[in-house]
Amino acid sequence: MTIMLKNADYTTLEAIKNLQKMQKNLEIEIQEDKDFEFIRQKMRQKLDLPRNKAVFERLKDK
Repeated sequence: MTIMLKNADYTTLEAIKNLQKMQKNLEIEIQEDKDFEFIRQKMRQKLDLPRNKAVFERLKDK
């Protein structure tokens, strides 16, 4: 994102820089959430396999 400003004061420029940093952090958090959901789905698929389901049931009973 490029913004051309004339006669901008220092606080305005700092605010813009901070907004850009926050946007990058938000993009990282969104990606991490997607990664977590992907891993969670894969784990559930593994758990649904018959051999893993039997092990899970035995562990759950203990």
